[in-house]
Amino acid sequence: MRDFYEGSAALAAEGRLVEALGLARQAAEADPGAAEGHAQVGALLAALYRGDEALAHLERALAVDPYRADVFNNIGAVHRTQGDLAAAQAAFERAVEISPSYLEARKNLAATHAETGKALWSASGDPEMGIGEFRRAILVDPACDGAWADLGNALVEAGRVAEAAPAFLEAIRLAPERAECYRYLAEVDPSAVTAEHVAALEGLDARDGLSERQKIEVNFALGKIVALRGEPEQAFTYLSTANAAARSVRAYDEVATLKALDDIAEVFDAAYMRMQRGDGYAGVQPVFIFGMPRSGTTLVEQILASHPDVYAAGELTLFEDVANELLRGDAVLPYAIGERYCAELAKTAPADVRRVTDKMPANFRYAGLIRLALPYAHMIHVRRDPIQTCLSCFANSFSEGALAYTYDLSELGRYYRGYERLMEHWRAVLPPGAMLEIDYEDIVGDLEREARRIVAYCGLPWDDRCLAFHETKRPVKTASAAQVRRSIYRSSLDSASAYGSLLDPLRAALEGR
Repeated sequence: MRDFYEGSAALAAEGRLVEALGLARQAAEADPGAAEGHAQVGALLAALYRGDEALAHLERALAVDPYRADVFNNIGAVHRTQGDLAAAQAAFERAVEISPSYLEARKNLAATHAETGKALWSASGDPEMGIGEFRRAILVDPACDGAWADLGNALVEAGRVAEAAPAFLEAIRLAPERAECYRYLAEVDPSAVTAEHVAALEGLDARDGLSERQKIEVNFALGKIVALRGEPEQAFTYLSTANAAARSVRAYDEVATLKALDDIAEVFDAAYMRMQRGDGYAGVQPVFIFGMPRSGTTLVEQILASHPDVYAAGELTLFEDVANELLRGDAVLPYAIGERYCAELAKTAPADVRRVTDKMPANFRYAGLIRLALPYAHMIHVRRDPIQTCLSCFANSFSEGALAYTYDLSELGRYYRGYERLMEHWRAVLPPGAMLEIDYEDIVGDLEREARRIVAYCGLPWDDRCLAFHETKRPVKTASAAQVRRSIYRSSLDSASAYGSLLDPLRAALEGR
């Protein structure tokens, strides 16, 4: 039998898994009462992604020898591949219990805790649900850099920003190639970024064979850090490289995108808005907060979320999803869209709140349809200086595939003009008072005055907690997650001036040149 086992192992080491499986099967059939043959067959079937067959043989191996840590590890691997994280955890835990020094099983257990944390976080929308699992992963394997990175991000989203920097620092120490963690660190604690961190990123940037995704992360991180150090020209070079890399791998049809904005205005003209008025769903009063990305929408949401009568639902694609689904049918009335939207929105919020916010910046495209479908909804349009808005978009790394118009300054400027045209249209066709317009600069200049305007517009009594918005503990998922945990600061009002002529392509596009 030993020759079969050794031959099978040698073939597997060469990657000849099917041949190795044949030898292992012969061994298992020749001596069906031995654990080793079934253990090898099970391991090879698992490697060939034949999970159910693998589990049958691995369980037979355990029936003979219930103390095989390697078999429990393989069982865990199969369950993890199949998406049964609870069963995977139990198997890996048993492997570690049998053999505490079994490094592979420990790493697998830690990784499974991390995956469980991300799954719980995603399903619940509550980062606190993931934090415990990330900490368990770290206890099992302190060298699990992914768990440290996940922990840092969950802490930021949960509003525990001060705890996040040590997590990112440890992730960087364990895996210096994790470029995104340098950027996260700079966002939560710029003072923690050292010259050694910059040198490490520059070393990564100089590597041959860097993938486009790595190039994106490295250069966005360097751009963020160098900008904070007061070196705008070098920062702009890094940001341009990052955005060019993003543009090379992420498609953007500018003509179709800008036409879609103009088409909305054409469909929702004054005549159509008059004709459809009065057909909406009047049941509830949600609060839509929209505008360009990086314009201050998260800040406005955080001010409202600090009010005890408000639940902040965050960035929802819900209105667009409902509208797209129902508009596929015939003669869909605005009422049906409003009713469905409110029914789905109610599933996300506590029953005892008076207002629920939906802070999806791109909902500016649907202001007319929102008004028709939900005539008593509150719409808050947040504006910010165009140069500052576009520069902030250009300087931030958004989730893959999102906001593809932000990768080129000229495209950004032209998109901004399309957005401005549509907002000017809404001002013309919406009834007075249908939309409150708030300027980010005014919030920074007089927080209490603007916060009172926002709260009063939403039909709520004033509450002083809205002025201490940075102390409000709630999940924030946007690129501004760390920023809204700080009190109002003025440094963001004119950061673009440091870039001078580098922003001329943006200025030209904004002016229509």
